[in-house]
Order: sequence, then structure tokens, then C-alpha cells
Amino acid sequence: MRILNIMQGTHIGGTEKSSFALMTHIKEFGNEFFVLSLSEMGSLSHYLDEAGICYKGFSYQGIGGWKSFFKYRSQIKMSSADAIMMTGHSLIGMLAIGLRLRQKSCLFIHFHHTGVKRKWQWKLIYLIANTIFEKIYFASDFILQEALEIYPRISAKSLYMPNPLPSKKLIPDIERRKYRKKFKFEDNDIVIGNAGWLIKRKRFDVFLTTCARLKEKNHNIKILIAGEGEEKESLLTLSKKLGIEDDITWLGWVGDLTSFHNSIDFMLFNSDWDSVGLSPLEAIQRGIPTFSSVINGGLKEILTDNFSIFLQDNHEIEELANKIHYAIENKNEIMDLTLKCRDHINQLSDPNIIAKKVLNSLTN
Repeated sequence: MRILNIMQGTHIGGTEKSSFALMTHIKEFGNEFFVLSLSEMGSLSHYLDEAGICYKGFSYQGIGGWKSFFKYRSQIKMSSADAIMMTGHSLIGMLAIGLRLRQKSCLFIHFHHTGVKRKWQWKLIYLIANTIFEKIYFASDFILQEALEIYPRISAKSLYMPNPLPSKKLIPDIERRKYRKKFKFEDNDIVIGNAGWLIKRKRFDVFLTTCARLKEKNHNIKILIAGEGEEKESLLTLSKKLGIEDDITWLGWVGDLTSFHNSIDFMLFNSDWDSVGLSPLEAIQRGIPTFSSVINGGLKEILTDNFSIFLQDNHEIEELANKIHYAIENKNEIMDLTLKCRDHINQLSDPNIIAKKVLNSLTN
């Protein structure tokens, strides 16, 4: 079966990683993919090339992309797809698909509605989506419930579908030492990392302030940050104010987080809101004790019960610092819990199971 995946963007982030994982696992069942990017191709193109997935991207022209409408429409028709997936919430993309489809189709929503001022736009998006798509998958039950509040009529077609997360190998100590040496970290340094867009809602200010508080408790704290964004300059200023600027290694944007994961002892993730939060889950999959503070999001659906120590729904600096300090002092206990959490995530987010479910909705 030939499947067209229409993607809102192809710069590597959590949504794009999840979509790529889903495509590669559906492809293993003997299916063919073609990716149409509604904007110019980003760094995902490298991974698509390696996976043997063809793609095409167009520049987004005009308000809402309306000038690109006929390009999208033409490419969709030329794809000769047996089924259509759409990753994102582009209104112009939905209109380009058209209201009368012969193909089976499904929509994947990863976007968080928190902070959206013009709710009428989402009502319009879901009205059209409800007409076009046979299934609408949400990356967390949290954003599914938000969507139902905005447009209840999509309930019959809407499902919670966890992000597919390919299992990752644990990091051997010999590998860890090799990568830490690359960044000039000493064996007794305790390296705390964070990865993601340097934007306001990702709350790297909370991350830096917590690290500074930890440094007061433990003087060999080092900090590793992978990411770029509009908040970089203000974060540099904050790091100087906190007196930790010399303890930070800024990696910039990193597509492959192998060297990052192999170098850190703990991950600290902070966000005002996220549909899920792929970054902390990937770190746990690597066997890295990971602590998060998220005000709104789907992470609490995964880090439940026995794993609640890893998540809090506020940005209280002292509470975060105390948790990590406890983990430093009780590393074996926290590592055992991390490995149990890793098994839980791998079971919940098994890409093969998720791929079969999506494939079933596209064929039956």
C-alpha cells in the first residue's frame, strides 16, 4: 500500500520524530511512504533519505499558506496514494486534501491548545477534520480532552494514541566515559542535562535556577544543554547572574542526541505545557534518571503511581533540587526505579503495536 504522509513541518522535534518512527514501522509491514511537507524540507530529510522514503517540500506562501494551495492539491493528486495520513493541524493542508476522498485517511494531532487565543480557528479545523478524516489520533488524552471541549462532535472519531518510541539501548559505562571526556567532564562531575527548543514555555530559566541551587548543595555540578531558540541570550544573562556560566556547555541544535545522552548523569525537563514531552521519555529509555516539572501536559499520563517521583506539576525550585539531590545520594535506588520506568514506557509506546493499529485503520 502506498501511503501519503502530509506533514506540517519537517524540522526535527518531538512531533517529527514520532511521525518518522511510525512511518518506518508501518513500512516494515511492506508499505510504501511518500512525505509531502507543507513547508520547505527541514532536517528530517536526512532521516527520510536513510529510510528510503521519498519526499517533497514547498515554501509556505501567503497568509495561512493560501498561495500554496494549488501546489499542495496537485501534489496530493499526483501521489497516487492508497491512504493518507496527516501530521499536524494545517487548515490549508486539509482543504487541499479535499472533502471527497476515495482513500482511507487519518489525522495525528500533537499540538497543545493551551494559550491558543482564537478558539474559533480550532473549531473550524476540527469541523473540517471531522468531515475529511475517518480517525483523529491525539498524542495524549490531555489534548484529546481539550479538543473535545472545543468541538465535541469529533468524539466518535477521536482516539488517544501514544507516541511510538523505538526502544533504545542502555548506555555502557565505557561509552559514557568516552563521551564525557569529549566534553572535558571529570569522573566525579555530576552532569545535568536538558534538550529542547530554547523558548519561553520550555522554562530553561527553571532548569538553570534549579542547577544553581543544586550547585550550592553539591559543588561538582556541570550542565549540558542541547538546543537553540529565541531565549538563548536571556538564558546566557541569567546564567551569569546565577554564577554558573562557566559550568554550562551549550551544544546548540543537535539532531542526534547520542553524545548528549551518553554524557549526562541526570536529565531535568521543565515546561509550562507540552502535549507529551518526548525529550524526558527518550532520556529514561537510555536509563538516565529524569526529573520533570510540567504544569499542563500528557506526561502525567505516563509517569503515574510508582513513577510520580519523576514528575511534579509546579516549578518549585527547592522541590526539584531536593529530588535530584536525593537521587545523587541514593543513586542505586533511583536507577532501579528508572529501569522499571523504562520498561513501562517501552511497553506503552511499542512502535510495532501502534503501527499495526494505525495500519488497520487505513486498510479496514
